[in-house]
Amino acid sequence: MHPDQATGYIVETALEKRKAFAVVPCCVFANDFPERKVSKGKLVETVDDLIEWIKIKCKEVGEPKTGFLPMEGKNKIVYMRE
Repeated sequence: MHPDQATGYIVETALEKRKAFAVVPCCVFANDFPERKVSKGKLVETVDDLIEWIKIKCKEVGEPKTGFLPMEGKNKIVYMRE
């Protein structure tokens, strides 16, 4: 549920293999991933930016869905079915 630095790898691998995925983005780790950018070349610095980046990555395959899990803390889930 809390993938930390693996968030991008989970999404990219799932897309490459055409598999379903679900992540709950929490920590952005902007310094570890300076290549992550959203609209107009803005660096991914917030959780909302990270969710936008995930949506951009998914564009070629489809539109990921978002929802909320019934729990405290970071609970916005981004997922895509096969």
